[in-house]
Amino acid sequence: MIKMPPLATPKVAPTGWISSVADQVQECGSRGFTVLLLGMNSLPGKGVWVSQLKKELSARGVEMPGTKNLSLSDVASRDSTKKSLGGFLR
Repeated sequence: MIKMPPLATPKVAPTGWISSVADQVQECGSRGFTVLLLGMNSLPGKGVWVSQLKKELSARGVEMPGTKNLSLSDVASRDSTKKSLGGFLR
């Protein structure tokens, strides 16, 4: 799991993070793992740099992973988080 930088970060700064996340999405996907991009509804832009990540993955010929946006109540407890992610967890 990688936490992306705050959206208030200057646009030039997250380039390393975007590249690192794209590396891991590509690597995990190529090894048969399911990759899931989680966003938070309470954060601007869902708390992720989706457009930049999408652009980087596209340039690499890598499919954008599935996404799931969560609310604060979805992550309020372990049980609510498990329920919210139930379709993705094994």
